[in-house]
Amino acid sequence: MTKRRKHDPVTTDFPFPPPVLGTWRPLTEGQRQRWLIAACNRHFKWLRRRGPRDAPAGTVFRIEGADVDNLPGLLCALGEAVNGPGGYFGGLNALSLQDCLFGSFGVTLPFAIHITNVETARRNLGGGALATWAQRRLRAEDFLDAEGEQWLRDAERSGREGTATLLDTILDVLRDHGVSIEGP
Repeated sequence: MTKRRKHDPVTTDFPFPPPVLGTWRPLTEGQRQRWLIAACNRHFKWLRRRGPRDAPAGTVFRIEGADVDNLPGLLCALGEAVNGPGGYFGGLNALSLQDCLFGSFGVTLPFAIHITNVETARRNLGGGALATWAQRRLRAEDFLDAEGEQWLRDAERSGREGTATLLDTILDVLRDHGVSIEGP
């Protein structure tokens, strides 16, 4: 008898957890957002049952930049690179990615992220994506203090003016925490 795979209650339009890598790629942006919620829920259930299993310091995680066509796609790719199919490594709020850097999310600092086709990812997560992301965070009041609010306002302006990209903003945050970013 074949064991039937349970679906996470958040997701009804795709199987979760997925049996193979890359199952998230054909999903729409909205489906990917639900995927991230399901991945987060699964991660914390798994953590309560098994405890943390972080990769050793110095591990290199690989992401295919051509698959990164929006912010949920980047987060799905990161989660999968770090924690396998259906893995979680940050959600859509401003601080969740930083939270994942400090243990129990699959990594030990310092580590590296190698991004192939980084220019494709940079184009897809360009200035417009940064401005949109910052506007959403400001509307949601997703900042800790006045300094966080100012950072989001600066990001929004930089994105509108085309002087910064969402990808580079995220990679800068990772670098600030000791993550090495590799790419061609």
